[in-house]
Amino acid sequence: MAVGDAWACTNPSLGRGATIGLRHVVALRDVLAEATPRSPVELVERFAVETAATVEPLYHDAVDFSRHRLAEIDAQIAGRPYETDDLAWRLGQALRHASTRDPDLLRAFISVATLLERGVDVFRQPGVAEKALALGTPTAPPGPGREELLELLAA
Repeated sequence: MAVGDAWACTNPSLGRGATIGLRHVVALRDVLAEATPRSPVELVERFAVETAATVEPLYHDAVDFSRHRLAEIDAQIAGRPYETDDLAWRLGQALRHASTRDPDLLRAFISVATLLERGVDVFRQPGVAEKALALGTPTAPPGPGREELLELLAA
């Protein structure tokens, strides 16, 4: 039975592949510990159900993040802000920015970044989404902007 990257690969820049793979192995261990099937097909089907419940959401979260991040990079190259109607992306970015301003939001951000919790679960906690949106306005990073940097490089 395929686990980890043999089952599905995610963007390595997130640093979540090993954790997702380990969680997948734990899911397989749990299925095997409870298994008494007489049929290999039944065993594989049980593992597929467990994978769908425990690992697949993490995979989809990573794919969604990568899709948005690539679109954000394209927008930055084009010199325009990235805009999306995807509330999950906007909340995640607000949490990331707000995590530098509030210790509770920092803990929430770390729990998502380390896959202890999913973003959807963190934002179900009372007040987290509201506080993240209130404090999560991004600030310009230090240093030159893209245009100024290009001018400096051309000089």
